[in-house]
Amino acid sequence: MLLTVIIPCYNEEKTIDQTIAKVLNQENIKEIIIIDDNSTDNSINVIRKVTSNKILIIRNHKNFGKGYCVIEGIRKASGDIILIQDADLEYEPKDISLILRPFLEFNADFVIGTRFQAKTYRKIGYFYHTIFNKFVTFLVNLKTNKNFTDVECGYKAIKRSVINNINLKEKDFRIEIELILKLTKLEINIFEVPISYNARTYKEGKKIRTKDALLAVLAIFKY
Repeated sequence: MLLTVIIPCYNEEKTIDQTIAKVLNQENIKEIIIIDDNSTDNSINVIRKVTSNKILIIRNHKNFGKGYCVIEGIRKASGDIILIQDADLEYEPKDISLILRPFLEFNADFVIGTRFQAKTYRKIGYFYHTIFNKFVTFLVNLKTNKNFTDVECGYKAIKRSVINNINLKEKDFRIEIELILKLTKLEINIFEVPISYNARTYKEGKKIRTKDALLAVLAIFKY
């Protein structure tokens, strides 16, 4: 099964080249679609310096948000499985092999990472992020009768044949909730995989804010 990796990028000049290099080093990679969300730093120039026939670069003419980038990447994807990889290296590309295992061994349709059952390491981050995450996860589980542990985890992989059955609309971080809620309405095999996590601070460039948690709650009621 060949993999399309979608990398949304906004102002990640310090890590985007390492992210691309690490993804390219993984097996079963068919293509890497990098969507630069109109970065104001040197990200796009760093991206363009990487040479590989597996890479497709999309440059947005304005800053739309992560959801918009993911949707654009899905539209262009041709791999059997679509994986979303953040550009900031909070998620370690070496874990892609862990994400893929349920597809290969158990015919999974959707696999999501979890940062609360770390396979190797989990850098300690912000307490209130964890509280918001657990609250949002609880509401999603209550609504769907599922037992996710980390619905806000950005490491997600979906069969292209499955993702084509849903219509995604959210342009910002709410896409994380929209995607899960729409997938849980389908009769599909869902797996959760422990992943490593290198949490960033706001000083290091972390972008998600308290308002994003509140928007996530609204998205739960919306979908």
